[in-house]
Amino acid sequence: MAGGFHRTGDASHLSAEILADGLVCQGTEASLRDCSFRGWQLHDCTPQESAGVRCELDAWSEYAFAAGPSGRRDQSMVWDPETQSALMFGGEAANTFQYFADLWRYDWPSRTWSELSQPGPAPRSGHSAVWDPASRTMVVFGGRHLADPYSEIWAYRLERRAWELWTAPQPPTPRIYHAALWDSSRQAMLVFGGEHGDSTLQDLQHFSVAAKSWMPPGAPAPNPRSRHTVVWDATTHAMLVFGGWDGQQYLSSLQRYDAWADSWADLAAVGTASPWPRGFHVAAWNAITRSLLVFGGIQNSTESQSLSYDDGLYSFSLLTRTWTELGRWANIPGPSARAHSSMVFDAASPALLLFGGFDASYLRELWRYVMSAKASVPVLRCQLGQPCSLDEKLMVKQACQDPGGFSGGQGLAGTRLFVEPGTYDLCGCDGQNCSEPTDFGAARGHFIAEGPYTNQSASCYIGLMCTVPAWKGVGVSSNDSLIVRKDCRSMQVSVYSGIFENPRLTKPFMFRLSWRALNV
Repeated sequence: MAGGFHRTGDASHLSAEILADGLVCQGTEASLRDCSFRGWQLHDCTPQESAGVRCELDAWSEYAFAAGPSGRRDQSMVWDPETQSALMFGGEAANTFQYFADLWRYDWPSRTWSELSQPGPAPRSGHSAVWDPASRTMVVFGGRHLADPYSEIWAYRLERRAWELWTAPQPPTPRIYHAALWDSSRQAMLVFGGEHGDSTLQDLQHFSVAAKSWMPPGAPAPNPRSRHTVVWDATTHAMLVFGGWDGQQYLSSLQRYDAWADSWADLAAVGTASPWPRGFHVAAWNAITRSLLVFGGIQNSTESQSLSYDDGLYSFSLLTRTWTELGRWANIPGPSARAHSSMVFDAASPALLLFGGFDASYLRELWRYVMSAKASVPVLRCQLGQPCSLDEKLMVKQACQDPGGFSGGQGLAGTRLFVEPGTYDLCGCDGQNCSEPTDFGAARGHFIAEGPYTNQSASCYIGLMCTVPAWKGVGVSSNDSLIVRKDCRSMQVSVYSGIFENPRLTKPFMFRLSWRALNV
């Protein structure tokens, strides 16, 4: 269901068809067809007696409820797409001495809340939660109650309706106001930043759900950050980090962590429409449009240098590198300015679901923002060393604003691809003259060059089982193989050819002559 406004007294609806008469609704119905009435198009009304509503996409709607969670801030919420429901845990209303350990489930089809009462974690706020769709588990990390923060992990298994405490050796620093996400390809939770005491953290931690253990941390971020948001782009295996607090000021920067390369980079926006620096906002990722969605928070005006709550909904397009403000209607209300809320994304609708927060009072409102359907952003993948073709009206660049690209107006023409692995922009030419790289400035999609990074090597001893280290690269997995060739570009076969499985050979390495470096 979308936002909208009533049409009573509006002369423009007098000629419209009257659909129902004697409509009686209780307020809990999911659709008009669930209300009682005489039947479709059965009525004795005149046009002057008619009333109606006009529904709009890209607008907010509030869903009132009687039974449900109380007002709070700093709670966590995840979305279960299988049942179209949200799980909300914890939070606090410290001014009224309330600290929560309750777990609630909001069922979207029935528009109802239900409390899932089971013994579990102690009360906490400022924690994180991610959803593992494979095991249908909500994984909660960190947070605090009154004083010291936690470093423990709790998991709520929805099918068992039970909490589990996962104990892992050498946990990271206890923290609050960090952010976490779920990487389904590695069945791992990524935790970034946060606060511990007076310290603002910049570490990136990985927790393997399969192994129930903390893995070696990733590369630390260039700067410490807390009170921020993170989203996961599964297509490019990257984490986007927006806003937050660096220990001295609120931030408006957007950073990208490349999990394939284990490296960080700033993601500069095109234009001047970026949101003001902020923290305690909420965010979601729309994989179809490849855009970051940000709502609310405490913002620091770059004009007056004053702090205030924000009610804006913003979208950052990874395709065009631009910010856009969404959902502003003169006659359709939306959520009030707030911070410390929780928000999830329903990709099937697509829609945002927003709950609670703080605006000098503790809120218990539930809002939904329904988006109009958009075409998916094209993503082209080519593997290094394999034939790759592009339309002559397309060029691959680091960014479409760059003056040069590596494929040219003639395209790759089926030639074998040999470039640095990574994610590039797929840029189009709208004019008749497409002879120069500068003619290709229109963003069309993304191009992913898959394969191992350069300057990696391995060596093996004659006659022994050969262990090859884990190869880093874009799209490289443990199912890939290494093949010994004399030269990869010419595809010349080496007299010592053999198939290597990553990370270990299946048979002894029986080269009869001297050792050779792998050319992959």
